[in-house]
Amino acid sequence: MLSGGSPKGRIMKLFSNLRSRGVSQRKLNYIMVGLVVLLSVLLLVSVYLTMSRYNVMRAATDDYIDLEKAAAGMRVGSDYLTEQVRSFVVTGNREYYDNYFREANVTRRREVALETIEKHLSETTAAAALRESKDKSDILMWSEYHAMLLTIYADPDHVIGEFVELKNIGAQLTPDELLLSSEDMMKKAREIVFDVNYIRQKEAIMAKLDECLNYIETDTRAKEIDAAESMRSRLALQQVYIFALIIIVLVMVVMTAVLVTGPLLRAIPRIRDDQPLDVTGAYEYRFLAKTYNRIYASNREKSAKLAYQATHDELTGAYNRAGYEQILAIACAGDYAYILLDIDNFKSFNDTHGHDIGDKVLVRVAEMLKTQFRADDYVCRIGGDEFVVLATKVKPEHSELLKRKIDSVNAELAVPEDPELIASISVGIAFGNAESSIKQVFKRADNALYNVKKNGRSGCEFAAD
Repeated sequence: MLSGGSPKGRIMKLFSNLRSRGVSQRKLNYIMVGLVVLLSVLLLVSVYLTMSRYNVMRAATDDYIDLEKAAAGMRVGSDYLTEQVRSFVVTGNREYYDNYFREANVTRRREVALETIEKHLSETTAAAALRESKDKSDILMWSEYHAMLLTIYADPDHVIGEFVELKNIGAQLTPDELLLSSEDMMKKAREIVFDVNYIRQKEAIMAKLDECLNYIETDTRAKEIDAAESMRSRLALQQVYIFALIIIVLVMVVMTAVLVTGPLLRAIPRIRDDQPLDVTGAYEYRFLAKTYNRIYASNREKSAKLAYQATHDELTGAYNRAGYEQILAIACAGDYAYILLDIDNFKSFNDTHGHDIGDKVLVRVAEMLKTQFRADDYVCRIGGDEFVVLATKVKPEHSELLKRKIDSVNAELAVPEDPELIASISVGIAFGNAESSIKQVFKRADNALYNVKKNGRSGCEFAAD
């Protein structure tokens, strides 16, 4: 048993003192809720600041990815130009020449990379390194222009005027080079793009690119570390707020359990919404909830039974006249078949066999109709031996199916287990839809039923449209 000096004992004593002083449960709840709201606001502010630092770190990472792609794009573009110019010098194939100038003038991966870097790091070492790499690459391109021009002059099949790109940039051969033989021109062109000097210039370009990437990586890492440290301190503060919230929530749970108000407050809206109560809380509340739920269940059962009795025929279980009137709008909202029927010679049948047997025949007819028709169809008893079946979602093309159902009912009625229950039905069927007048549909079905009776009964006829 806990002593009064334990934390739980002190809390219980505090609640008892508050009750004895007349402090209401609502005021106690307001105090606790106020503390929770205050801590929640502080926690939300802390979360917001943490998210802002996270966004900074994420933005730094995204920038790094973009910048790395840009630097890589410049490397790829530069290597691609080298590959194409070398291929052209070796093979003389015009396709490599076109690829070279498409990259230089249209795709422009080097220029795009430089624009991306300067957008993010315009006044930094990375941007300067990339600009220097670009400048070195531009200088190297003049060597490549020279090599291509030598290749063009060396090949007698090439028409100089067709290589307008080199003409537009002003690339020219020296008078001494123009006097060289085709073989010497080709040799010199290949030396330009394959010699040690060309390779060193390429290495210098790549070195500047590596310098740019190293700076980007270092700068991004510094930003991520700064953001991570800031997030760590914010998360530690959030832990304090969360711990305080947990303590307050625990106190509120104990308070609610002692004063037994939580379950009652939750019960009010359920009673207002006509719902059963949750059986939770203290013993007294659980007893109250169980008693209420028993009364609630009893009333629901009685209401459902009364509603059923009000709309269903007690003898056959089919819809009665009141139920028929209620379901007309639902059943006739779309295409439907109005099936009007009665039991042949039912009055004389009752006079001969008695009302008990007549009731059995009515029940048997109702059961057969429910069996033959779907759950979506409505079987109604609207008079003594008069029934209506409202078959939903049915059109005139289903006439043969409906006739078979009626024939099946008559076939079963003709061979009952008890010979006294032999009977038959006459049926008139009319089709309608949401725009049809139910009175007119009924009249057409009634006329069809009259024709069946006039022609010998025990069958069905479809009303003309």
